[in-house]
Amino acid sequence: YLGQGITNPNGNWKLHVVDTSGSNLGIIDNWSITIPSNNWSEWRHCINLFGCHNVQIEGLKINDSGGDGVCIDGNNDTVEYNSGEYNIHPCTNITIKNCDIDNNFRECIFVTNVDTLNIEHCNCINTSGGYTYSGIDIEPDYPWEILRHITIRKCRFDGNYGDGITLALYKTADTD
Repeated sequence: YLGQGITNPNGNWKLHVVDTSGSNLGIIDNWSITIPSNNWSEWRHCINLFGCHNVQIEGLKINDSGGDGVCIDGNNDTVEYNSGEYNIHPCTNITIKNCDIDNNFRECIFVTNVDTLNIEHCNCINTSGGYTYSGIDIEPDYPWEILRHITIRKCRFDGNYGDGITLALYKTADTD
């Protein structure tokens, strides 16, 4: 299990996970992550996943971040230019299930680079501070990032200043 006994006295973030080894990181479940409300900043996420594989987040209360409740991104530090193509390191096999994601500054869940993401039975509510103010924002930062096999099932979106789900795909590369 991940997450048991993790604290961060500075309040910058509560859980920052980086993995490019392809290992199974395990399950994060049954605890609460809250960042004090006086720490607003669009990058102060409760959970940051960078290039992680096989992660299950279940039964959490993810509240009051200064940024996103959960940020799912590839490991852009390892992007390399190789014969005109980028070696891409997205997060893979991520599940977020039965979570209450409430009162986060920017988005409840922000997705930029993932291959296989399942979001099920989550309450994505009350975002209001930073654009796009959405329950879930699916928005790559670079044209080489991957958005593939994303499933959102039986989630509730309420009280968000923006949309329940935002698809901002203007930075995606042209594909055949």
